[in-house]
Amino acid sequence: MNRSQIKSLLILILGSFFIGFAPIFVRLSEIGPVATGFWRMFLSLIPLYIISKFLGYPNNNRPRLNKILGDLWIFIGVGFFFAGDLGSWHIALHHTSVTNSLIIVNSTIFVVAIGARIFYKELISKYLIAGALIAFTGVTFLILGSASKIVVVHQETLYGDLLSCVTNLFYAAYLLQLRYASQKYPVIIILFISYFFCGLFLLILALILGEQIIPETLYGWTIVAALALVCQIGGQSLIAKEIKNLPVSFTSMVLLSQVLVGAFASAIILSEPITIIQIAGAALLAFGIYWARPR
Repeated sequence: MNRSQIKSLLILILGSFFIGFAPIFVRLSEIGPVATGFWRMFLSLIPLYIISKFLGYPNNNRPRLNKILGDLWIFIGVGFFFAGDLGSWHIALHHTSVTNSLIIVNSTIFVVAIGARIFYKELISKYLIAGALIAFTGVTFLILGSASKIVVVHQETLYGDLLSCVTNLFYAAYLLQLRYASQKYPVIIILFISYFFCGLFLLILALILGEQIIPETLYGWTIVAALALVCQIGGQSLIAKEIKNLPVSFTSMVLLSQVLVGAFASAIILSEPITIIQIAGAALLAFGIYWARPR
């Protein structure tokens, strides 16, 4: 890896670290899980707008409005796939453990690798394959480490795990579409427009599900605001910024590191136990990411 790629890798890890706290905030939210996702997107628009004013763009580099409107389907696609990701995942978090949900969602590395090969002609190297298999072994260890909890709440956990599998597919589509958008437009424009549509889709879904939309206490507002600032601005925005600088298949593997944050944070905050098997799985995940790095 060259210096530029190492810089992108470190930024991705930082973004992944922030995203790792997302399931904690969702579990602590006093409103519905999909409505929580809506506020996550809507509240992130304000700081994004402020950031865009600080960044600015020279007139000769600013995309024309008619070009943006012509490519509106790109932004709607990013927003739709991310809404599907957040909607199904936020519901799943109320029916399974944080660790289980993160593991299943982040096993999307295989789906992304196949999609990257088909749509972007990315080579699936022997290092990527080996790294993915090592990481998958780590995922298996993490799942086995929480097997006792699955047995205790079998039906509820199964439903949550199935929803996490749906999230897996939406997440893969989101990363692939985001990569495509990042090749055509500045990241701040992609984020602002796609976040708007994503929030709109989530609001419609929350209303259909009959969820409570508006937080009633300062605590509730604090949780959704923290989710927007920490996980969306601090997490997803950093990932979106760097996704074009590394192979998208490897990027999806780097994002596995959020499993470690989610698992250990949930152990402290939500009292979800971490076992020796899960620690071993975490080590295998880290080694798999290292082994799959671009050469």
